Amino acid sequence: MRTRFSLSILTLLASLWCTSPTAFAQQTTGHPAPDWLLADWAEKTAGSGIWITDNSEFRSEQEPFDAYGLQWEYGLGDRSLLGRLYCLREGEEVRTAWQFLIYWDPAAAVARVVQIGGDGTVGQGTIYRLDDGLIEERQLFV
Repeated sequence: MRTRFSLSILTLLASLWCTSPTAFAQQTTGHPAPDWLLADWAEKTAGSGIWITDNSEFRSEQEPFDAYGLQWEYGLGDRSLLGRLYCLREGEEVRTAWQFLIYWDPAAAVARVVQIGGDGTVGQGTIYRLDDGLIEERQLFV
């Protein structure tokens, strides 16, 4: 009985949120994402959004992978990017080494990145465009 009541409340709240006129309203405050960032996201997700780089020159006992893959896709509403760096051996995916979240923070007017490693390492930082047009990331890893 208690579970059904709780589930009913949850269903009611979800339906109210989904039917609320402001539930899916566009962002009206804050700073919009800059064109350079949106262009960078479009480039990262072009085609399949998968980029493979050969690692044979650097392959070693400590780094036994033939190649690395980087996969990018848009997050909800195309307002963020989700990514992952994965390892390949003999053409087969072995494991994911890093996951990424890149998003525009409209309140602070800055692009942010969060990077999470398989060993629990977390990097957080910002992304910005330099005067020469290049894009740079600065992260602190812990």
